[in-house]
Amino acid sequence: MISLYTPILPQRTGTADYANLMLRDLARAGVPRTRVRVVVDSGRIDMTTATVPGGYDVISYRALPNVVAPGDTAIFFIANNEHHGYIHAALRDLTVLPGGRVIAVVHEPCCAMLLDSLAFHYQHGFTLESLKASLAAQYGAMTPVFLSQFRDGYLSDIFHFTSHALGHVLTKAHEVWTHSLYAALKLTLESTLAPENLPRFRLVAHPDYDPLAPPRPAHSATPVTRRTPDAAPAEPHFVVGVFGWVSRPKRVIQAIRGFHRFLTRLDPDELDAIEMRVVGALPDPRSYDPRGAAAELGLGDRIVFHDFVDSETFRQLQATSSIQLNLRYPSCGETSGTLKGASQSAVPSIVTDYQAFREVEADEAISFLPGREEDEIADALHRQYLRWSGRAAPQPRERVVPAPTRQRLDRLIAGIAGAGDTGETRLDTGVAQGTDDRGRKIARA
Repeated sequence: MISLYTPILPQRTGTADYANLMLRDLARAGVPRTRVRVVVDSGRIDMTTATVPGGYDVISYRALPNVVAPGDTAIFFIANNEHHGYIHAALRDLTVLPGGRVIAVVHEPCCAMLLDSLAFHYQHGFTLESLKASLAAQYGAMTPVFLSQFRDGYLSDIFHFTSHALGHVLTKAHEVWTHSLYAALKLTLESTLAPENLPRFRLVAHPDYDPLAPPRPAHSATPVTRRTPDAAPAEPHFVVGVFGWVSRPKRVIQAIRGFHRFLTRLDPDELDAIEMRVVGALPDPRSYDPRGAAAELGLGDRIVFHDFVDSETFRQLQATSSIQLNLRYPSCGETSGTLKGASQSAVPSIVTDYQAFREVEADEAISFLPGREEDEIADALHRQYLRWSGRAAPQPRERVVPAPTRQRLDRLIAGIAGAGDTGETRLDTGVAQGTDDRGRKIARA
């Protein structure tokens, strides 16, 4: 039996959408329902209506013994949001019998923020001591010193964003699958474990989206994108899109300020053809208020905030954008499903040149440094606007992007399930060694 510990739709997290695509692919690969089950947190989803593609069983983690039996495989999807608290806890307390296998799929390698919050609120069995144990795999004997200084306000918030706190992953998993070289090297090199005691690492790709269906009638929150009179022919608009959960590390306020600076470089008669859309759940404005930032800059009628929308509407809004901003700092260990969606829809993208995003193909990459970020956003938007309008534009600075081979997640899992010829290496005959061997050699040096 293969147990997949992951949030699922309709939970409001990108990893639930990811799981939906992965399970769709497993069903298409012919993985039988008897070989896979999905393990969720019944406190966060209605179990009476919980369903997934392929019709695989959906079970609460509370209804299962926390044991991996001989011949079974447990796959834990690790991320830094509250929907994954039960997953961290289950892996932390897991018993693995001989012949059982544990795999961790790491969406985000730095999870200290989540685990610190869980420990502070005594949720999922996390305490200060269990938090220290998770951090010790990175900081060793200095863990209590660093944690105490951080909680007393002597260390910057960057501590939360650079501390992986994944000792339970490194000590319990036989394999760790990441989406970026950055994440693999972060966990390999920033570890107190001896190289020979590290799990094996493997690079995997995000699941592909299905081709978009023909556009349906506009969502009620969709803005009117044509400002010409009703009788006049519609004119094309240059639409800047920001997609995904709205939070401080997504740099949404910086994107708005950069957009404002971009507008100041245009002729007045061009402005009516420019707009911005922010698509994603908005936080409490008392903690982070991009809508207020837009109003302060006089952009209230030029930026539309859609809040949370369903997956189909999300993709339609993404596919009809002219350019997508994917910015991250100080958290950027994760790769981006929205970035993959933009690529599949042939929407140009602008990313932050930082951590995992240094590995992604993008049309532009901008700095995260405070004195440069907003001007570079404006510069990049202006270059893309000139290209969009058919005019000559300066070339962005050249980037060297690594291009490692990433394996398909569904084929790897189908291989474990024994569902025919998947085209991937069976795990019990060894793993792809590239990232694994390089990390171990560096760690030994």
